Order: sequence, then structure tokens, then C-alpha cells
Amino acid sequence: MRKDIFIILLALIFPLFVYAQEKPEVFVQMGHSDAVLSVAFSPDGRFIVSGSDDGTIKFWDVKTGKEIAQFVAFDDGEWVVITPEGYFNASPNGAKHLNVRVGNNAYPIDNFYKKFYNPDYVASVLQGKRKHK
Repeated sequence: MRKDIFIILLALIFPLFVYAQEKPEVFVQMGHSDAVLSVAFSPDGRFIVSGSDDGTIKFWDVKTGKEIAQFVAFDDGEWVVITPEGYFNASPNGAKHLNVRVGNNAYPIDNFYKKFYNPDYVASVLQGKRKHK
């Protein structure tokens, strides 16, 4: 079921991803913790999306090689999209799967929700309207 959710999420978020006519140079990315199952370029060749057996879909900037966002779907149907800076968007109960680590301590997201829940920022990064750090 988990892989089905990722396939559906990928299809909904990136319905027009195809290989660009001028394919950018491919780089080896070590961002997943398990086998990468699929990779696609955006039509303009600026972005790559990769899906992995680690349960994540990652969105990459081809030019810099940096991760722009990570998409995670959970077995209960909830989901989270999170930027490397920690800003996130989530389904109604998706945030319950998040914790914040400070040093060796982990805290529930409730303590940081107002600071990091920012769906507008996440959307603008995904649309290329804001530079990711």
C-alpha cells in the first residue's frame, strides 16, 4: 500500500514530468537511504524527482544538486512535504509523524508547529519562486 501511495502522490504532483529534450548531466545523489526506484527530469530540465524504497520522494535542483523538498507518505494515508530548512506542509494529521531534534533531544512537532508549518513557503519553493538554501 505504501508504494501505491507514493506512485499516486508522484502522479498527482508531477503529472507532466518527462525527459527534457536536452537532458542535463546526471549526477550521483546520495540523498536516499535505500534503493532508488524511479527518476524523472522536469520538462525544462531544471529539476529531478526521485522515488525510493526508503519511503520518500525527493525533489532536486539539477544545477546545484541540492534537495529542494522531501515527500513522505505514511501507512495511515497521511503525508508530509518538508524542505531542508524544516518548513513543511502536511495532510490534516500528517504532522503527528514529525519530531524535532535539537542536539540529542527530540521534541514533538507541537512545540515548533507555528514556526515550521508554512504551506505557502513550501509551495513557492516547489514552484521555483523562492530559492532554496
